[in-house]
Amino acid sequence: MPPPEIEARTQAIGRALLAEMDRYRPRVDEQVEDWLLSHAVADERFRTRLLRFLDVLAAFNGPGTADEVQELFHEYFADDFPGIPRPLRWLMRLARNEQVPASVVAEASRRAAQVFARRFITVPGEAGVHTLVESLAKTGRAPSFDLLGEAVLSAGEADAYESRYLALIAELAREPSARSRTIGGQPTLQVSLKLSSLTHHFSPVDPRGSVERVVPRLVRIGEAARAAGVGLAVDAEQYETRDIVWDAFRAAFGAGTSLGDWEDAGIVVQAYLRDVESQVEAVIEWARERGRPFQVRLVKGAYWDYETAIAAANRWPPPVFQVKDASDRSFDRCVERLLDASGHVNLAIASHNPRSHAYARALAEARGLPAGAIEHQTLHRTLEAMSRALAAQGWPARDYVPVGELLPGMAYLVRRILENSSQTGFLMRSRQEVSDDELLAPPPEKPDPPAIAPDGAGFERAPAGRWFDAAFRAAFDKALAVAQSSPRARLVLPAGVEAARTIEVHSPSDPDGPPVAVVDLAG
Repeated sequence: MPPPEIEARTQAIGRALLAEMDRYRPRVDEQVEDWLLSHAVADERFRTRLLRFLDVLAAFNGPGTADEVQELFHEYFADDFPGIPRPLRWLMRLARNEQVPASVVAEASRRAAQVFARRFITVPGEAGVHTLVESLAKTGRAPSFDLLGEAVLSAGEADAYESRYLALIAELAREPSARSRTIGGQPTLQVSLKLSSLTHHFSPVDPRGSVERVVPRLVRIGEAARAAGVGLAVDAEQYETRDIVWDAFRAAFGAGTSLGDWEDAGIVVQAYLRDVESQVEAVIEWARERGRPFQVRLVKGAYWDYETAIAAANRWPPPVFQVKDASDRSFDRCVERLLDASGHVNLAIASHNPRSHAYARALAEARGLPAGAIEHQTLHRTLEAMSRALAAQGWPARDYVPVGELLPGMAYLVRRILENSSQTGFLMRSRQEVSDDELLAPPPEKPDPPAIAPDGAGFERAPAGRWFDAAFRAAFDKALAVAQSSPRARLVLPAGVEAARTIEVHSPSDPDGPPVAVVDLAG
């Protein structure tokens, strides 16, 4: 529990923020979308079918696919769903009617998906990025643009992504607000990028190689952003690549590099990770060594379902907290520590929880920090009332804005629908008219389950190697060194050849290295 004076100030700031949110009057289309999101996805069975349908729908985006879309619709929505609103039930029944042409079902499905996708995703170019920059500026907000896309599977695709980032930066450089600063001293315009988009092999199996492949591209993008007066934030991804992201960030922006004195770079820290506090300490220590501040964007984390499922499948201890309150408490502890390091790091908190923003403000005031010491970030149009209210308080506020088309953006759309329908999240609780007292209550001291691997009965497959674990890699390297220093295995094979001969066997991953075995072919 925070000290009484901090908690009292948190409550006062939080109530002012909620009051400002209540003054927001959404447009009719936004009200309809909110109503559909909150009611339609409240039915768990319908929500599951809807998300699967949207995920597959993206693959049928070309001409001549109307019959496939109609068949897909019938497969996912053949049942009735009594838990969804009556008008939506009526539309679903109408679409299932065999008399309705496939072209109508397909076009209606695509248009409905595009309506929701365009709420959260902006299109590239003049009609999208430029218009959005101007729109956000009118309400005192700045953008951070993120290019959406699929996993990179080849070097050519990585080249294409680098070109897209450079093109986006060049487009932002032409904006009147390029090279301007927010009231918090950060670049008005910012680009967020995922390092996995810069190489086709971004894997903890080869952490050193992953860093070597990514850093040259990251440096080129960083230098372009610096020249354009645009900030650059490196996003966090799955836990298994966290250390690679951090190592690449340090290699690109460390002291003595071409970007070592640039203060407009940033890194993301995920508070839902059990070991996040040790990461925060490492970030602060390196910031002091670097001698120039950079932005640290603190988020709860967007891959909870993935991390939990992967850990369960491999019978590993989950790397993420299993109770939301534990993640919230972790978030608060990280805010405290990062504010203590203000001047070495520039804190940005990304959350849709009003208490998180209010608590950070109360802590900053208690430390005598200026209003610009914290930047407040939200996901674009996920909770417009909060995004506007944060800016209305006179605080630096930024929207995280995905840029892309419907097909590569569908996975992002699915995540936003999940967030909007989470029963434990602020978005759903606020729509259920939960009281201000409940919304602003400190996270209870509810213990998180121990991080132990789940027990299993019956058949268990061998788990994958924990290559993201430095201790595991060290143990493997030690075992490999022992094997390489041991006498080579010598195998005698009756191969029926005319003359006996000896073959040295080399590892495909190291063909120029020493042989791993020697085979004698006998006649």
